[in-house]
Amino acid sequence: MSMNNTLLRAAGSLVGIAALTLALGCSDQASRTRKHMIKACMSNDVSEENCKCAIDKMLEKHPIEEMMAIEDKRKAPPPEIFEDVANATLACVRKNGL
Repeated sequence: MSMNNTLLRAAGSLVGIAALTLALGCSDQASRTRKHMIKACMSNDVSEENCKCAIDKMLEKHPIEEMMAIEDKRKAPPPEIFEDVANATLACVRKNGL
């Protein structure tokens, strides 16, 4: 499997799980959401270190509040989120190695 396919799958998993989990709207949900996102990322053959790094980078640009707003509108996340997650993951892989 190519690196691009892995990154795109990881991005889709992260955004999907974040949107689903954030729909609950609990204040303590942020920690659980981050853990679920890490687990989803790792299921796509990305290391825990790189997943944590990528999620942190993604949440800097797309805060949890934004993810919740996307879910509340009942529409798919904008395409740039997928690209941002893929770019964040790639940057972390380049920085930390596989």
